[in-house]
Amino acid sequence: MINILPDEIKSQKKAARINGQLLNYITILLFSLGFLAIACGTTYYILKNIETKSQEIIKLENEYSQAMSKVSDINNSLDNVQSIMNNDVIYSNILLAIGKAIPAQAIIKSLSINEKDLSSPVTIKILSKSSDIVSQLGNNFSNPIFSNYNLVETNPNSTDTSGYPVEITITVLINRNFSI
Repeated sequence: MINILPDEIKSQKKAARINGQLLNYITILLFSLGFLAIACGTTYYILKNIETKSQEIIKLENEYSQAMSKVSDINNSLDNVQSIMNNDVIYSNILLAIGKAIPAQAIIKSLSINEKDLSSPVTIKILSKSSDIVSQLGNNFSNPIFSNYNLVETNPNSTDTSGYPVEITITVLINRNFSI
């Protein structure tokens, strides 16, 4: 086909075609800039969200560390209390155990227990109606609460008017770790 259009129209068509291409490039450039702006905005929003969440996590981690420190302090205090309680002696339990070991026809004349006595044998003086309870005392004081039962002496007193004429002296070692 022979191009018989005048040169001026040809140059205007060429300019129109170039303008159309420039318009397409500008449109593509504007869309690309818009996309980049949206991508940057979204990235900024995500990064701010991550920063906020990480600050919350750091705050929670600090609170957790403080709480664990307090728990550790409480645990150490409880361990101290437990060690004190393990060394603590409940004298009422000791007296109940001694009372259970003494037969019905006997009474305690003297007994002295203190913290120092628990590491050495305790002397118990018992008044009895007869000396027949000596073997029963030996059996009753042979249990996990007491050890090292020893009959020291038996003294009959014929002039006694209390109804308990026999005085029996024994020594026993009281074990610290017992339960009734």
